[in-house]
Amino acid sequence: MRVQYDVMVQEFARVLEKKGFTHEDAENAAIIFAQNSLAGVYSHGLNRFPRVVSYLEKGEIDPNARATCEMKMGAIERWDGHRGFGPLNAKRAMDRACELAKENGIGCVALGNNNHWMRGGTYGWLAADHGCIGICWSNTMPNMPAWGGLNRKIGNNPLIMAVPRSNGEHAMIDCAVSQFSYGKIEDCLSIRKLRNCTVNHRMFTIGTRHCHDQRVVSYFTVQAAPCRHVRHCVGPADTDTSMICCEPSICTASHPVVIVS
Repeated sequence: MRVQYDVMVQEFARVLEKKGFTHEDAENAAIIFAQNSLAGVYSHGLNRFPRVVSYLEKGEIDPNARATCEMKMGAIERWDGHRGFGPLNAKRAMDRACELAKENGIGCVALGNNNHWMRGGTYGWLAADHGCIGICWSNTMPNMPAWGGLNRKIGNNPLIMAVPRSNGEHAMIDCAVSQFSYGKIEDCLSIRKLRNCTVNHRMFTIGTRHCHDQRVVSYFTVQAAPCRHVRHCVGPADTDTSMICCEPSICTASHPVVIVS
């Protein structure tokens, strides 16, 4: 089943407004979710939406809270998200960072006490749209073991770098620091039956997505050979552990690579 982009935005906005968002904030948040799915990042678009709704129902997200600046140090500012909706707070923080950069040559905004910002690449692309080089990162919950470990102790922190181009086709990398991102594992597990995707170290092709504003986000894959070190692997509790290779220095398998352009 295919859902039109405009329909998806309308439905997201309808639900969010019902959960306490203002009309304007609901529309802006809905666009972020819909664009993530349109770009092929389903894990931070449609697939993540029910979880966000549950957080709103539990009171973990305050739909009326807005990030505010708590400290100014020239080109550097520290903001408090007040446990508001992560993507909208992050967008405001990046907009401010770009303003600071144009005033000072560099702008840095640290945003704390926030909720999940969804797809980090949203804010890298936003910086590029402002004509700035954007570098973004975030902490996260412990969801993977340290090298050689067995228990989940460290977070799979995202890293985003974006460079603007005059024609709007910006260069951006949005990646996790592990071999596989948590969201891509979730994607594979949820759609493997529909796309004949196998999870024993075989990469599935997401394909090329054309955004509503004609931007193109491509996910290129490298076919992977079976990994012989899966017996050493420990992944998140709710994922297929055979997806994680813990011996890449000696492993001869061709592991998947995802490149965003």
